[in-house]
Parts: sequence; structure tokens; C-alpha cells
Amino acid sequence: MKAAVELQQDQEMIVGIASFAAGFVTGWMVRSTVESSRGLTVKLGAGAVGLRDVFGRAITTEREFLEDLWAEVRSRVHADDEESAAASETSAPKPVASQANGGAA
Repeated sequence: MKAAVELQQDQEMIVGIASFAAGFVTGWMVRSTVESSRGLTVKLGAGAVGLRDVFGRAITTEREFLEDLWAEVRSRVHADDEESAAASETSAPKPVASQANGGAA
């Protein structure tokens, strides 16, 4: 009976040591993987910042283009309105003098 208890204790100790060793090795592997992927992560981050800068410049350029386009549209509409107003003033019938004086002929 004593031998069976000692055998069970020995097995538990072996399992404990094996579990510790497996955890240690796993932790070491994860740490080495994370450290080696750190450079890749930094490169990806730098690439993302670069893309953001490129897209930011492109968006700014397009925004300026659209603002200029909209300003040109407004100026043409304003010019067309002024031309229409000037044309309607010159083409409007002028009152006849007899009609302007109360309709006496």
C-alpha cells in the first residue's frame, strides 16, 4: 500500500514537472513569435500611416477641385441670372406717353 502511494506521488510529481516544462516551452515559443512579429507589426503600422497620408493628400486635392468646380457653377448661374435680368429690362414694353398720363388720347 505504501508503495502504491509512493508511486502515485511520483506520477503526480512527474506530471507536475512535465506540465511546468510544457508551459515554459510554450511561453518561450509564444514570446519568440511575438518578438519576431513585432518588426512586421511596425512595418504594417508604418505602411498604414503612409497610406493615410497618400489618401489624405488625394482627398484634399479632390476637395479643392470640387470647391473650384462649385464656385464656377455658382458664378455662371449668377452671370446667367444677370444676363436674363438685363435682357428682360431691355425687352420689356415701354409705356406709351398717353397711357402714362392717365389714358387721355
